[in-house]
Amino acid sequence: MKVTNVYRATHRTAEQKAKETEVRRMFQDWKPGPEELLASGKWEGPVLVEGQEEFWKAIRKVRACREAAGLTLKDVSERCGIDVATLSKLENGKQANPTLFTILLYIGAVGKRLHFAVRAKAQVALKITEIRDVGPASNGSPPANRRRRKPKPAEKSKA
Repeated sequence: MKVTNVYRATHRTAEQKAKETEVRRMFQDWKPGPEELLASGKWEGPVLVEGQEEFWKAIRKVRACREAAGLTLKDVSERCGIDVATLSKLENGKQANPTLFTILLYIGAVGKRLHFAVRAKAQVALKITEIRDVGPASNGSPPANRRRRKPKPAEKSKA
């Protein structure tokens, strides 16, 4: 059984498109660092991804269940339609961002099911220690409207 995902075009409202255009225009020449962006009020801080440790612990547990049941990656592949290489990468933590659909197929093929839990998140305080105001080149990139100078040819030495 092979499983294919169908991606549909995203539909954005005129308001969403206008907001996206505004953001793109704003960052065309302004390349702020995180501190400057946070201080400007145009950003509320990073979205912290939590739960990665729990996720990989669950994947290791499913692998242990697969091995305890005597299933090979080929067996699981035949059951869920995911190729052996992808399953191997998933079990070894080399699949950086697997989809939920992939995880559910894998876990189901091993004969287990995934259980979700939602808990309150701990508050993280972000402290700004310095605000730099050095213009658009503050992140090390040259301004968009400035051309690079060509190096002068080296003078030939007379010997």
